[in-house]
Amino acid sequence: MIRLKTILLVFLLIGSVVSAQNSGPLFRHFTAQEGLPSSQVYQILQDSSHYLWFATDHGLARYNGYEFKRYTSADGLEDNTVLKLFLDHRKRVWLQTLSGKLYYLKNDRIVPYQFNELVASLVKNNIPLNFYLDSMENLWFSVSSNGEYLIDAKGKLITALKIYRNRNFNQIFFDEFENNHFVTSSNSIYNIEYPSWLYYAEKHQPYDSLFIGKSQDAQLFCRRLARGKLLISISNHIYDFEKVNLVLLDSVASPITNIYEDQQENLWVSTFSGIYFYSHSVGFKNPHHYLKNEYITGSFQDHEGGIWVSTLNNGIFYLNNFQIKSYLFLGEQLIDPVCLSADKHTIYAGFWDGGLVRLNSDHIITTQQFNEKYYISSLFYDTLTSRLFIGKNPPGYLENQKFVPFRYSITRSLKGNYIRRRNGDLLNVTANGLYIISGDSVKIHFSLEKRSNCIFEDSKNNLLVGCNNGAFIVDKATNATTLIHPSLAGVRVDDIREFNGMLCFATRGSGLKILKDTTMYTLGESDGLCNNIIHRLAVSKKYIWCASFNGLSRVGFSNQETFKFFIDNIGYLEGIPDNEINDLVVLNDTVWVASRTAISFFSQQTDFRNAVPPVMYFTNMIVNNHDSIFEENVELPYNSNNISIGFEALSFKSAGIIKYRYRLVHEADIFQSVTTNRHVEFLSLKPGNYNFIVEAQNSSGLWSKQPVSWQFVIHVPWWQQWWFKIVVSIILLCGIYLFIKQRIGRIRKEEALKTDFNKQLVQLEMKALRAQMNPHFIFNVINSIQDYILQNDAKSAQRYLTKFARLVRSILNNSVEGEVILLDEIKANELYVELEQQRFEEQFDFVLKVDPEVEADQIIIPSMIIQPFLENSIKHGIRHLKTKGLLSLEINQSEYLLVIAIEDNGVGRTKALELNKMIEQEHVSYGSLITSRRVAAYNQAHNTRIELVISDLYDVQNRASGTRVVLTIPLKFKK
Repeated sequence: MIRLKTILLVFLLIGSVVSAQNSGPLFRHFTAQEGLPSSQVYQILQDSSHYLWFATDHGLARYNGYEFKRYTSADGLEDNTVLKLFLDHRKRVWLQTLSGKLYYLKNDRIVPYQFNELVASLVKNNIPLNFYLDSMENLWFSVSSNGEYLIDAKGKLITALKIYRNRNFNQIFFDEFENNHFVTSSNSIYNIEYPSWLYYAEKHQPYDSLFIGKSQDAQLFCRRLARGKLLISISNHIYDFEKVNLVLLDSVASPITNIYEDQQENLWVSTFSGIYFYSHSVGFKNPHHYLKNEYITGSFQDHEGGIWVSTLNNGIFYLNNFQIKSYLFLGEQLIDPVCLSADKHTIYAGFWDGGLVRLNSDHIITTQQFNEKYYISSLFYDTLTSRLFIGKNPPGYLENQKFVPFRYSITRSLKGNYIRRRNGDLLNVTANGLYIISGDSVKIHFSLEKRSNCIFEDSKNNLLVGCNNGAFIVDKATNATTLIHPSLAGVRVDDIREFNGMLCFATRGSGLKILKDTTMYTLGESDGLCNNIIHRLAVSKKYIWCASFNGLSRVGFSNQETFKFFIDNIGYLEGIPDNEINDLVVLNDTVWVASRTAISFFSQQTDFRNAVPPVMYFTNMIVNNHDSIFEENVELPYNSNNISIGFEALSFKSAGIIKYRYRLVHEADIFQSVTTNRHVEFLSLKPGNYNFIVEAQNSSGLWSKQPVSWQFVIHVPWWQQWWFKIVVSIILLCGIYLFIKQRIGRIRKEEALKTDFNKQLVQLEMKALRAQMNPHFIFNVINSIQDYILQNDAKSAQRYLTKFARLVRSILNNSVEGEVILLDEIKANELYVELEQQRFEEQFDFVLKVDPEVEADQIIIPSMIIQPFLENSIKHGIRHLKTKGLLSLEINQSEYLLVIAIEDNGVGRTKALELNKMIEQEHVSYGSLITSRRVAAYNQAHNTRIELVISDLYDVQNRASGTRVVLTIPLKFKK
């Protein structure tokens, strides 16, 4: 594997990039942990759709700003070591593997080159160097030590350049094609003991040769610049190939592997140990050196201006903003820069572990570590005394690079901020009050009842104090405090500054508050501020800078009089290593920021907005949970109406923080929403024509130039087609006609039957009345009354006669109407049973149970439907008992039914029938039979269902023990 890497470095002429840790831009790092197939990356390419492609040792990778998609042997590659990438005239992405075989992508599928076997036979055990496919589909490619070949569109092989081996000098050939593509070859592995000849040809013209003498190693590379200049790197030197002469432009510390010119005509020179940046405005002077510990294989600038750097063994680095420079502090010392201060030229930084650093934009000047390693909470460079005052334990100041603790101090630390008042007083605020520093002593200036966080002196010489419960002005004479503005009551204020006559307050939870005259304005997250918790402020002539643990906000005014403002946010996406901002200062035109892991600086005029709109694409379509081919104007059947649509926007600077807004238009209906997901799902869509429109917003708030749209149609089902509706309408009309005709005939027939039925019903009611008022009962009643008279029991006779009269009247009344109120029916049956009890001399007991839930005064039942069954129980069941009988009537309500149960403990129906035949041969009971017929007739007449169930009861020895009658009547209430 080591030999393979060495050979590749010698012959592939690819570059590598390294960055410096101190005072350099922030490179975002991508490795296998982020989804890259391999940390060994050879080349980078961006296609016409702005997707990024990476050639790696473990396959091809495509990046969309969210994740990497990998293409390997499972997708059609025979060799997973992808060395070269190329974009042809038809915008197809081509790739070449270590075996020399070529492939291209079509519809996201890998397609092999049709003459791959011929290419592989020429490469054999050598290494493919470069290839180029022209507009006529002619393939030009080179092989180490073999030369250059041409395979035309029909597969004919032509030797474009024959290499003569075993010469005592190195031959290096460069064949230049359009669009800055070179095909290179050599006669052997580069021998540093031999002199070298350089041969250059432009578009297959005769070669120009140039003797270059001995070289230190094998690295050579060519690049045609935008202005026409041809650069050639040999070893660690950069030359201008001018009229067959080499003019030395610059030399770097290690061999060069690649030269790349970005869109601003700046040069990125890749080497074995880092990448060098040559600014177009400066030329080949004083390049910046980045990623110094990395072996770089190439660099590329994407459509947003971001720089991508590939390495041989450490993945990919991405630089999205070159304007921000940083000093990174990731070691065991100088941990977490907490606070900043500045003199006229330099920056001072205090660290959590007690370290103190003095630096400028070029380098770190000095570092100092205090023995106590107690964190430094605040710094203040005092121009009056040229001392740097330090808030720590113990507090003191730095003078001539030596720390001097306060000799006379009543506090162990000064955690608040320092200010030098216009009257000369040097103050520091703490939780319980203000301290004054005089010479080498610290003493209490005055105490405060409120817990204090910061102090400030405004342009009117007023002393202001920010506390946990507001911001206050201190009276010059009494030191009494007065709330500055009612809106600050109960608000924690951590910092106070003045901007163009307006007081600015950093609050914990209420954003930035600005007092203009007597009006308090509040800027928060809803206005674009990065966070509502602001703990540090800095001001310059044009801007208010707000620090939070979610980044930095720059507030400016387009019109201060009308308070028209704008806000730009700067954080990790813009190039600051960390969003947790601890402190910031403005020195001249430069903003210095202390974050959790670095100290960064940039010009306050820097434009951090991503001015490139996101590029939108549809990615997939899922219909009824099945992947479908994404096509324009898709027509779907009616039952394929559950649709999921995938889309994505390419904005690498946004790092996946992209907002999408979409709308689905269906005739006059519009559904619209906003999401951060890359797919939306629509369920049970109605038939019709649809238009789905989506656009994206990048992290700077810029929307796509043009939304993308997709039209599709969902057909109506066959039963909703016009022809089907006509057929169904005809069938329905015919059916309705036949139904009406049949219904009319049925009604006529029912009316005839109803007339006959009513006649039968009247006769049955009369029969039932006669059955109840049979001569036996009347005769027995009269005998009972006669017995009472003979016994001179006139009162009993009178009561009995009265009850009988009431019973007769009730039966007659109930017999007139076909239906009666349940309560009246119950009272009539009670009278009947009382007469029978008296007549049979209390031979049986009667129990009446009516469920309280039963509305007896509202429910209507058929008249005379209970009495025949009571009579049967007494005459045919209880009457033949030798012991005392029991008769019960129970009425309950169950949902929509009235349940009437009549139960006796008599001898049973079978035994009663035998006894009746012996005792009353002439008597035949018609009561039960007539009632059963009445129930059937009632059901038919009222289209209802009254159920009658008669069952015999048996004891444990299977002997007859009575009879139970259950009537189930649908509930009916009186109107």
